[in-house]
Amino acid sequence: IMAAANDASWQDAFLSASTRYARSEATGTNTLTQAAQANRAWKLEKLDASIAGPDWAGGIVYIAVYDGAVTDTILWKTFLSQVTGSVGRSYDFANQLPDEGIVGTPGSAMTVVLFGLGATQTSEINSKFSAA
Repeated sequence: IMAAANDASWQDAFLSASTRYARSEATGTNTLTQAAQANRAWKLEKLDASIAGPDWAGGIVYIAVYDGAVTDTILWKTFLSQVTGSVGRSYDFANQLPDEGIVGTPGSAMTVVLFGLGATQTSEINSKFSAA
């Protein structure tokens, strides 16, 4: 007996670990881009970020997920609470993402950007993607 998946989950077997579990580290604005693939939509299942460095002194810091490039449609966005002092802070967005994840358009990249950090803050974005 053979069975086939009713969704795109079978495609996950062909994705490398670095594609499924993508990460980006940067000083200042941090951008993680999952490249577009023909006939495949990305599903962002998990997202977290960490920030280290001095506080951002009242500046607005947020993380956003785009369907394509940064100039395209925002699929999800949230503002981050301020870090005080020069300690690190971690943000786990598991409770804020939809249960089914964030799904993009087939054939489009998916871009995650952590905005509003300056040259004295370092951040890391960690994510888990799958085929949708």
